Amino acid sequence: MNCPAGDFYYTLVVAASSCYPQYDFSFCAADGSNATFDTQITILDNSGVAVAGGYSDDYCGTQSHVFWTPSMSGTYRVHVNRYNCLASTIAATLAYRFVASYTNTAEYTVNDDAVSTGSCTTLTSNTTNQRGCVWDVNSTLNFTSNFSYDFTINLGSSDAGADGMAFVIQNDAKGRCACGTSGGSLGAGGITNSLIVEIDTYLNYEDRDDFNTSFIGCGGTEDPDHIDLWYNGSVNPDLDFNCNAAGAGERPVTASAVRLQNPPGTNYNIENGANHVLRASWTAGSPGTFTARILNTALTTTYATISTTLNPMTVFGTNTPY
Repeated sequence: MNCPAGDFYYTLVVAASSCYPQYDFSFCAADGSNATFDTQITILDNSGVAVAGGYSDDYCGTQSHVFWTPSMSGTYRVHVNRYNCLASTIAATLAYRFVASYTNTAEYTVNDDAVSTGSCTTLTSNTTNQRGCVWDVNSTLNFTSNFSYDFTINLGSSDAGADGMAFVIQNDAKGRCACGTSGGSLGAGGITNSLIVEIDTYLNYEDRDDFNTSFIGCGGTEDPDHIDLWYNGSVNPDLDFNCNAAGAGERPVTASAVRLQNPPGTNYNIENGANHVLRASWTAGSPGTFTARILNTALTTTYATISTTLNPMTVFGTNTPY
């Protein structure tokens, strides 16, 4: 892109697919761009209308970065423009990455950056701008009966790492192709007809409203690893832009997030390199009760428990979601 020349439009043709890939367009230095002027990226459909999720401004400083997954095939335009051109600026590189959408193994549908080896899956590698989603390829859940499943999880060994992971039950129109927005939404943002168990290891700005205490986030210094529950792909919505969990209907499932603790009263850092167990349980009823727990692998210590009552037909639109 030549800054003084003005706006640029690039043509992108998206082929028909059962699972569409993620496209990344970036002016961030970490992705290989050299832009020194204020950039903006907008993805337009062939009629010139901006598409959902296809806009970015000031993602990394004054630079833009779009993570976009199309919902249908067709011809699109990547519109790149600038706010101000410095006298010494001639051109900038638009970094581009195409993330193959999915592969099927004997056990999983594996999306985006996730890699599966046998019964173990690495959702993201130790680098920036990663998103991975994995779904059971062989079966769905049955909410007409009780169930309880244990999953071995590992959140790595870097306390400065971001952002965590999510366990998602969903009936999104994309089915096993679904993979939501990343960052603080943990790859679950925007997945519709869903219940999301958030395992959060990084206190983003919007996490201030996860707790009924002003000590976390705005004026405090705590950064507790925690679990939370969300509906319909809306993860950590800070709708009233304050530091409590009470306003604007932004916590539709539970009144507060739950800290990981061991012993009780002491925050527990799950990014300690150790395996842990996520237990997802359902007790059928009208309504039924869903419970998520984080335990040690010996199942002798519970670090956090969170629970809610729900009607699966209301949340998922079916009793057999993914």
